[in-house]
Amino acid sequence: MVKPVGTTSSYSHLGSVQASRPANHAQASEAQESNRVAQIKKAVENGHYKVDMDKTAHKMARDLLG
Repeated sequence: MVKPVGTTSSYSHLGSVQASRPANHAQASEAQESNRVAQIKKAVENGHYKVDMDKTAHKMARDLLG
């Protein structure tokens, strides 16, 4: 079923998942995410970041359709 635009999803279940991860794993994951964000930011600033329209459209459709 398609949700109306503007409807927010509940992510309350994610808190327990994150709390159950070991601290060192969480820190490593955060470091990887931070590094990836820095790479994307640099690519955007340099004009080298390319958006994959097929992947973006597919992900948006999956999110909308559940």
